[in-house]
Amino acid sequence: MRLRTPMAAGAMLAAWPALAQTLAVLPGAVELSGPEAWQQLLAEGSLAGRQEDWTREAGWSSSDAKIAAVDEHGIVRPVGDGEARITARTRGASATITVRVKGAHAPFQWSFRNHVIPVMTKMGCNQGACHGALAGKNGFKLTLRGYAPEVDYDTLTRQSVGRRVSLAEPAASLILLKPSFAIPHGGGKRFAKDSLEYRIIEEWIAAGTPPPADRDATVHELEVFPSAAVLIPGAEQQLVVRAMYSDGRAEDVTRWVKFASANEGVATVDDWGRVKMNGAGEAAITMTFVSRVLNARLTVPFANQVRDEVYDRFPRRNFIDGLVMEKLKSLHLAPSKIADDATFLRRAYLDAAGILPMSEDVETFLADTATDKREKAIQKLMTRDEFVDYWTYKWSDLMLVSSRRLNSTAMWAFYDWIRESVRENKPWDKFACEIFLRGRLKRRFTLATCGA
Repeated sequence: MRLRTPMAAGAMLAAWPALAQTLAVLPGAVELSGPEAWQQLLAEGSLAGRQEDWTREAGWSSSDAKIAAVDEHGIVRPVGDGEARITARTRGASATITVRVKGAHAPFQWSFRNHVIPVMTKMGCNQGACHGALAGKNGFKLTLRGYAPEVDYDTLTRQSVGRRVSLAEPAASLILLKPSFAIPHGGGKRFAKDSLEYRIIEEWIAAGTPPPADRDATVHELEVFPSAAVLIPGAEQQLVVRAMYSDGRAEDVTRWVKFASANEGVATVDDWGRVKMNGAGEAAITMTFVSRVLNARLTVPFANQVRDEVYDRFPRRNFIDGLVMEKLKSLHLAPSKIADDATFLRRAYLDAAGILPMSEDVETFLADTATDKREKAIQKLMTRDEFVDYWTYKWSDLMLVSSRRLNSTAMWAFYDWIRESVRENKPWDKFACEIFLRGRLKRRFTLATCGA
């Protein structure tokens, strides 16, 4: 069996006693609704406890090409209503899923909310560095990442005497001419004239620029395939993101998703969701689509050999310790030894309050023989003003509480609210709820909504 792996990884695999392999097609169930639907399928192999993306080497076939057609890349598209079976074959293995198609020839028009805005977001048009900036660019301002489609619709179709779109000649619209670089554009070329992005916007204009409406389907959930994977060094893995809409439809939105890696030393990801594993460890790949955020966790275990009893005998004081042991075991990392009392106290003070313990605090703690003295020290730290100040500063940094962004009154009001929330040990869910609702709703309704 031929393995497309780096030399070191191949040697490691060869050393294992058994190389059982299986093949699965992801997603495991597909329903295509409408003539413009499509779904990227993945041929996901499992080999000796690791996963491999075999999509590009697999042979793809459809049991009925008059119902669903699949190309050499594993992209399946609707042809006629009904059911068809899509099969992937590679390395002596095969896997099949059923694809259901409905409305293959039904009337269709692109949605401003669900198609035009995602195109502009993926192309960067409404990002903070472009027209999504506070003051916009060159007199053209869009809402950041398209959070208010109704406002963006008016901006595109009504402002500048409506010259950004041309109903009589869609191809002459500025929102097509500039991103395709048919005329000079400060933001450079964003998409080609023969691209799907161009076609979506052009056909939306040709349809009369239908506006966003309350009846539009909205995204209520995102799912990613695979959501987690254990890979080998140097492996590549395609991610596929599907949006579940309020009207029951599911659409492959991978093309419009913004991808980012939380640890590029372990994994990098390109604009189309293809991940490259660069080293051992775990990386969270973040995906954003129409204000929804999702994560996939991809792992390359370290080459260490750690016996199971090392994890089993490690003391567990709470459920978090158990989760930590499970994670270390999956990464083949041995847990560190328990810190001595002096080291623990120093770390606790620095991590919890950003200060060093006083000499008398150290002496008292070291002289204490109680088995729960560490728990008591942490609880005592959380009552100190330094703890409140430290975490107030951290949250203020995260929330960009700054006089450069807010006027003095708003800045101090926000800062004081964060400080009071930390001081009273407000639950995280209530803290987050109030951030989203406070200022938009009346205080009485806000507090009731957030469970006060």
